[in-house]
Amino acid sequence: MASSVAERSRTVKISTTVTEFDLAFLEKYTAQHGLPSRAAGFHAAIKALRELELQQQYLEADEEWYTSGEAEVWECVSGDGIEAE
Repeated sequence: MASSVAERSRTVKISTTVTEFDLAFLEKYTAQHGLPSRAAGFHAAIKALRELELQQQYLEADEEWYTSGEAEVWECVSGDGIEAE
């Protein structure tokens, strides 16, 4: 289910508990990357998690495509329109 830009842009304030070790890392990361706040560091972490999730989904889809036999079917046309130099 796709979400609208408004839904993705709406913010919600939360409270969380982290270890001192994790907080030190977050603060160091935030400072090293010029982020304005801890919240920005959390946003960066969430973005990284989303990207990892998407990468895993692409890998799974690619594996499914190859194991289904579809890759083999398309192999004969995958070079159409490409000429060797």
